Parts: sequence; structure tokens; C-alpha cells
Amino acid sequence: AQVQQTLQGNTLLLEVNTHTGSAYHIGYVYTLVPYPPELVMAVFTNYAAQRGHITDVLEATVEVQQGNYARVRFVYDLPWPFPNSEYVVNDTVRQEGETYLLFWDLHPSSPRGLSAPKYVEGYFRTQPVGPRTLIIYCNYMIPGSGLLPGTVNSAGMKAMRTTIDDTVRWVDAIAASS
Repeated sequence: AQVQQTLQGNTLLLEVNTHTGSAYHIGYVYTLVPYPPELVMAVFTNYAAQRGHITDVLEATVEVQQGNYARVRFVYDLPWPFPNSEYVVNDTVRQEGETYLLFWDLHPSSPRGLSAPKYVEGYFRTQPVGPRTLIIYCNYMIPGSGLLPGTVNSAGMKAMRTTIDDTVRWVDAIAASS
């Protein structure tokens, strides 16, 4: 029902799945944008430019890229008193018709430590809905240390919302300059 409301307006929807088998939640963010799915995905996967456009990204370095696969090392700014979070993910983009899906999971070379996650999995999907594109952003992260689940869950949802807001502004800017 809430997703239907999102499809009928320009609202941002935040949702969590608490049925994960752990105290950490899966976060979802849904929003509609007036741009083609391909453009939104191309902007979001421009890793070299993420640092200047997505608030919490301090670094996004492509270590390996082959076809639709990239291994990317991220450094994220975490709130005080935590050190920055550094981790490496496998990113794979798939296309079905006009729908694009970027799926990620933690790469075995990912660093360990206080603020490094021990598990990461998620996706960023762009699909046409009439003349607009629905973005579905999902992320599930379990920290490597015993950080309080409530803190991780709320900070994670805040970061996801910021990422979507920043991505939409970034796509707005690119579309306006075209």
C-alpha cells in the first residue's frame, strides 16, 4: 500500500524489514524521479564522482572492472565517535528491458575492524513506471563489532535517505546541464 502511494506521488518512502534473523534491519528506500532508468543507474555507478556528490562517501575506488562487474573500495564517514568505515564490495549491474539492477555484497578482501562491516548485501534498482523511474534502494549491513543494533539501524536508514536525496540532486544537475 505504501509503495502504491509512492508511485502516485513524488514522496520518498522509507521501510524496514525486521525479520532478518538478527537485530539488524534491512532498509528500503523508494522514490520516483522524472528521468530514464539508464541515466539514474549511470550516475549512481559513477564511482569516481561519488565523493563529490554523495555526502557520506569519502572515497570510492574501483579496484577491478570487467564488463558489468566492479570491485569497489568505499570509505564512508561515520558519526562521532566512530572511525570511518572502509569496506570492499562486489558490484554487478544487470539489465532486463529498461530495468537496471545493481547488486552488491561484501568482497573477501574487505578490511576488518571496529567500524568495518562483517556482512553487506543490497541493491539499487531503477525501473520505468509510466514516464518516470522508480528507484528502489535496499541495504543490509551487520557491523563487525558489537555496535548497538538500534544505533546501527537508525543511522543506516538516515544514511540511505541521504544517499537517495544526494543521488536525485546529482541526477537533477546532470539532466539540467544536458
